[in-house]
Amino acid sequence: YKVFTDYPEDNKHVSQEGIESIRSTEETVHGEKTVETEHNAHEKWYHFFKSPTLIFNMVGYFGFQYINFLILTWTPKYLQDEYHFEIHSLWYLGMIPWIGACFTAYFGGRLSDWLRVKTGSLRIARSGLAIFGMTLAAICFLIIPTTNQIGWIMFLMMLGNACIFLPNAVYWSVIIDTAPKKTGTYGGITHFFVNSATIIAPTLTGILVTSYGYSSMFISAVVATVIGIIAMCFVKPGIKKMKPTSYLINASRGPIVYEEELVKALEEGIIDWDFNTLDEISYFFGLTISEFINKGWNLYNKSELDNIAYYIKKHFNFGSIFLKTTKNLSDL
Repeated sequence: YKVFTDYPEDNKHVSQEGIESIRSTEETVHGEKTVETEHNAHEKWYHFFKSPTLIFNMVGYFGFQYINFLILTWTPKYLQDEYHFEIHSLWYLGMIPWIGACFTAYFGGRLSDWLRVKTGSLRIARSGLAIFGMTLAAICFLIIPTTNQIGWIMFLMMLGNACIFLPNAVYWSVIIDTAPKKTGTYGGITHFFVNSATIIAPTLTGILVTSYGYSSMFISAVVATVIGIIAMCFVKPGIKKMKPTSYLINASRGPIVYEEELVKALEEGIIDWDFNTLDEISYFFGLTISEFINKGWNLYNKSELDNIAYYIKKHFNFGSIFLKTTKNLSDL
């Protein structure tokens, strides 16, 4: 308790400059949540199961863990039975599948953060990277049963395992991006279910190998990977469902509000609102809310822009509104 604290502000070893860097929200991307912008401190643990993003992320992580323990527990036995290696030679053969993973586990996290900054999209940086890595891994495991050359098999196992470890950090990043104040609780729930793979993988592999041979071991790895890929397609980091009874005050807070989901909910009538300015102006121009928000100012004539500026200023008690410094209402 003298070394570790709940918050950096409580730790005497963290400088003020360090705290400001940690707490800064200047580099957050669209949809990303931070401790400063997330207000779910009073959520119960079971709210985890109300978030499709967290659930599908858990399923994707399960696919990763399944392959992890399949290779860890059955590679020695596979090499001994199929290629008659002596037990004393397995100490170095057993490590080969893990050589690549040692590097991709680290560089995968760096790559995810690079994609986050480069694209500004958490979905590409997190879900996209996971889908990419797991797809390459599935291809590697699918090829293994088609060859009998031990050199190629060991290489494909190493490459496949390296690819599956590429998004190793992603599954935890998704939890942090989506629920930063509940990372410990939701991380624990994720781990509880994901770690069932440590039992299921070696047990199911043993049953499959006994009944259908060792090729079924790699087929099951492909199936687990495909399930993980499908699950990660539905992962939207930073997004949790909004209750129909929710109240949203000041929808212009871009880094906090996921605007696409909000607009969709408004247009489909899932939630109601009392801010009539957008309704009035979008109706005036014969546009949907979504079209009006994203239509560039350059597509309006001067008279139309004056009307838009008037209504927006009216809503904000005639404060200063400069349309020329922005490209559309979403940007404003």
